[in-house]
Order: sequence, then structure tokens, then C-alpha cells
Amino acid sequence: MLTTRAADGHLHSRAMAPAGRTSILVFEWCFNPPLPSTAFENSQLTLVFIANNVSGKFDEINNDDHVNVSFCDHSSTNWASYCGIAKVTQDKELIKKHWSRLYVCCFRSGSRMLTRKWPSLTAYFGDLKDGVHKGDENDPRVSIIEVIPDEIRYWITHSNTLTRTAQVAASAAMGKATAPGELRTITKDEVCVGYQERRTKTD
Repeated sequence: MLTTRAADGHLHSRAMAPAGRTSILVFEWCFNPPLPSTAFENSQLTLVFIANNVSGKFDEINNDDHVNVSFCDHSSTNWASYCGIAKVTQDKELIKKHWSRLYVCCFRSGSRMLTRKWPSLTAYFGDLKDGVHKGDENDPRVSIIEVIPDEIRYWITHSNTLTRTAQVAASAAMGKATAPGELRTITKDEVCVGYQERRTKTD
């Protein structure tokens, strides 16, 4: 879910799929959490979304570029929350790079990570039959939203659903609080370290 703030202060959320392998990396990261210092060693820091720039979220980002992106795996209750800054671009090379990579969504079934092909992005944008707005990568409505995280929080569940239910019931009977998982935070400083490590590897 991508959450933006409107001019009147209201928060608006909508379901969006990150381009490339980001969604895979987020959920693999939740199930196999790395140490904070190496959290981004083999993944991308910036979340990338392909979106229609005539939608209201672009007005909201223009008004306030602070956004939140959240991911949740309902089978385990693991989740991740990115808060950061959104940047809008119509860089044709970047659009072309990610256009052909947004046809696969990822989900977990038990212990397996599965993929499923999505409908063509052209179907999402639609062909207006005017020779310009054709719903392809050259359509002027196509823009990239990049979310650069300032902080990332994520919840790691330590047990399966049956065990968690039993733990909650036992804790309630004894009048104690239960801790079915662990909340972790990657701070802004740690995010900056991740960026620096990536720059060092690519230089």
C-alpha cells in the first residue's frame, strides 16, 4: 500500500505493486531477516512504482512528498513499513527499464515463494485511440514514483498461526502479555550506510 497526504491533511492509501523484484525482496527479507548493517547488501533501497500521472496521488505527492509504503504477508502476519520521500520522474530510460519487469507478482504459499503473471500494463493505462495515449511505455501518462526510505520498520513472527493462537490463549489465562513476534527498525543512519555500501560496490 502506498499512502500519501492530501492538501486537507487526509491520508489516502492504494494498493500498488513495486516494479522489478522489490516485492520478492521485501517478503524474502521478512522471512529471512538480515542484520541491520547488511539489510540492503543484496537488494535495492529505493522502491519503484509505475503509475498514471493523471491520478490524484501525483497531486498529493506534489503537495507533500512524505509517503509510506507498507507490505503484509497475511499467511504469517509479517509486515514491513517504509517511510520516506517520493520522487516523480518521466525518465524514459528508467520507464523502459522497469516497464517489462512489472508483469510478475509474488506471493508465498506455505514455505514456497510463487510468482504469477499480471495482465499487460497497457490494460491498466488503456488505449485512448488518439495515437498518443496508447498505454505503452511512451504514453505521456506513464511516470515513475521512486520512494527513498528514511526509516524502515518490520515485524517478524516467530511461530505459526496455531502456535500463536495457543500462546495468546495461555497468556490471557495467566493474565500476561504475549509477544508472538518482534518489531525491528532500520534507522535513517543505517539506511544511509546501505546506500554508501551500494555506491562502493558499483563504483
